Amino acid sequence: MASSFRINLAWSLFSRYINMVLQFATIIILARLLTPEEIGIYSIAVAFFGIGQIIRDFGISEYITQEKDLSSDKVASAFTVSLSICWTLALVFYLLGPVISDFYGRQELNELFGWLILNFLLIPFGTLTLSLLKRALQFKKLMIINFVSTLAYSLVAVAMAYLGYSHLSLAWASVSGTAATILMAWVYRPADQPWLPSVAAIRHVASFGFKMSYATMAGYLNKSAPELIIGKFQGAHEVAIFGKAMSTTLLFTELVFNGLSKVIEPAFAQKNREQGDLKAPFMHATAALTVIAWPFFAFFVVMAEPIILFLYGDQWIESIPLLRVVSIAAMIYFTFNLTARVLVSKGKSSRLAVIQTQFLIFALISIFIAVQYDLYMVALAIVAERFYRVWVLSSDLRRELGVTLSDYVPVLTKGIAITLVTLVGPVLVAWINQEQPWHEFWQLAAAGPVWALSWIGAVFLFSHPIKQELILVLNVIKAKYGNKAVPNNG
Repeated sequence: MASSFRINLAWSLFSRYINMVLQFATIIILARLLTPEEIGIYSIAVAFFGIGQIIRDFGISEYITQEKDLSSDKVASAFTVSLSICWTLALVFYLLGPVISDFYGRQELNELFGWLILNFLLIPFGTLTLSLLKRALQFKKLMIINFVSTLAYSLVAVAMAYLGYSHLSLAWASVSGTAATILMAWVYRPADQPWLPSVAAIRHVASFGFKMSYATMAGYLNKSAPELIIGKFQGAHEVAIFGKAMSTTLLFTELVFNGLSKVIEPAFAQKNREQGDLKAPFMHATAALTVIAWPFFAFFVVMAEPIILFLYGDQWIESIPLLRVVSIAAMIYFTFNLTARVLVSKGKSSRLAVIQTQFLIFALISIFIAVQYDLYMVALAIVAERFYRVWVLSSDLRRELGVTLSDYVPVLTKGIAITLVTLVGPVLVAWINQEQPWHEFWQLAAAGPVWALSWIGAVFLFSHPIKQELILVLNVIKAKYGNKAVPNNG
């Protein structure tokens, strides 16, 4: 399993990064072809469709991935559920189009809604294939599908914007990307995937979907709670300042965790279907995640000022202390984050819905109290909510996998030691900057490479489990550019 996990992780991360590069390039080009108003109109429409996307998913992908006895009837019934939800949403948004466009006084919104609902009509014909490929750990095929979809979106968006089709260029690009996904899904469609819908197992699919959708919605509201409450009690400026700190920590999610999680969840589910022990792979994955996440966010804590100033400018200086606090919250969050993946892989969607509700209630109460003071207190409330997660999830780990605090000790001690080693360079740069101020670029240019090299050295020094993955990567590089392999001393 370890070898296939590495291969799948490599394909998942490669897919993630190549699509990110393509999307980033497209954004840069479109920023020069479209005006802020044109992009803004499209953003309003997409904000509403984002709500529909949460509803239309309905946990179907998770159901296909984790279901132990996945029969043709269950797959066909999942198709029925997806088809019913998506086409109903298409009708709802078609009817809402004129109402929302009148509310905003922009008839362009109604025009955009008319095009964007085509996505809901098309999505059911590809979503099951993507889920089945994910279940089968076919990440190379998924990478190709995602790349073709992103490429279609980018080409249509840039071409149509260049030809002067304004905000509609983005809507047509969205539909083109979805259509490309459907076409590529048909190319890689499993031979045993049913073509026609069924209602034979619809109650089974719907039961899981309702619980999973509720859990997803609760998690979404939990993430949105700070901005919603701050906006009500403090104002738009404060929302932006706090949001900038929070969005900066999402760089880790985009760069590392999203690619990792796409492999971990189906791998856990496969192991569970085979009646295998999840404890060992869970601890290995947690060790790998924390030894990357902790140094990453510790770097943010120390270098918050140059990071904010370099990325956004001095108008966001108020976000600096907030970034330090929410980075600590992120370190806590990713220590136990994989527990949710375990619950999904074991089909415990009901339990996931319950704990997500607990987290949401705790977050709402703590943030509501904190917002009466200032943004720093709100950031501390986020830290408190993360500690509450640890307390709740630790009991689930003990019950589901038999994982106790003693199992975490090796992970925690080595992770902390490696994190402290990586901080030597950034702390030294921050201290020198206090004596002789540098431009933020040079601070990051000096601290970043030292941090990265210290991380690699510390992983080998303390023989962290991720050392084996590094040796594989270094040997691939050696094989390509040299003849000497890196020794594996265990």
